[in-house]
Amino acid sequence: QVLSAFYTKGKEAKVESLAQQTMEDVPDAGFDNGEAYKGAQASSTGILGTLEVIQSGFERAISETQALEEKAIKEHRELTGDIDVSSAEKDKALKVKTQSQIETAEEMSQQTSALKKETSTMKSALVELAALEEECGIGASYEQRKAARKEEMKVLKDAISIFNTLIEG
Repeated sequence: QVLSAFYTKGKEAKVESLAQQTMEDVPDAGFDNGEAYKGAQASSTGILGTLEVIQSGFERAISETQALEEKAIKEHRELTGDIDVSSAEKDKALKVKTQSQIETAEEMSQQTSALKKETSTMKSALVELAALEEECGIGASYEQRKAARKEEMKVLKDAISIFNTLIEG
C-alpha cells in the first residue's frame, strides 16, 4: 500500500529547483531539471506485482496454518476424549480385578483352613487305624496270629479257672 501510494503520487509530482549551482556542474540524475523524481514507473507494476504475490503467499500461508491448527485442535480433543474413555475403562477393570483378587484370597484362606482341619482329622484317623490294626493283628503272618489266638485262649482259660476257684471256694 505504501509503495502503491508512492508510485501513484510520484506520477504527478513536481519540484521547484532549490539549486544554486549551474546545471552544467550537476551530474545527470536521469530526469530533467525541475522535474520531480517519479520513480521507475515502468518497473512499478513489476514491483507491485511481486509484492502482491508475496502478500497473497502470506495470506495463503496464514489460512493454511489456521486450518491446520483447527484440525490439530479437533484431533487433540478427540484424542483426549479417547484417552479419558480408555482410562475410565481401565480403572473399572482394575477395580473388578482387585475385588476378584480379594475374593480369591479370602476363599483360598478358607480352603487352606479347611484343608488343615481335614488333614489333622485324617492324621488322627490314621493313628487310630494303625493302633487298631496292631491290636487286631492285621499285617501279621498266619503263624503270628495263630500264636496270638493260642495265647489269648490260654489267658481266657486261666481267667475261667480263677473264677471257678473263687466261686467254689
